[in-house]
Amino acid sequence: MKKIFLFAVPVFMSFFLSIFLFVDNQPIAGGGCCKQRPNISSPHWYENGLNFRQCRDLNRQRDNDDVYRRSGTIWWDENC
Repeated sequence: MKKIFLFAVPVFMSFFLSIFLFVDNQPIAGGGCCKQRPNISSPHWYENGLNFRQCRDLNRQRDNDDVYRRSGTIWWDENC
């Protein structure tokens, strides 16, 4: 019984700790990358290294459109 307890406690602690560390009140994109281009007429997109929240905020500042649509100058590409 003591061995089970010594094994179970670290497993449960790591599980609950990971839940509390990674839970956020903002929606999180399942995967992808943030892409941008220098201007609307440019066909060349490049990854800028921003996470989803930063990408969404930059999109709101510059384009204020749907961050999931390839329009404007900033968008979140879910297929990266």
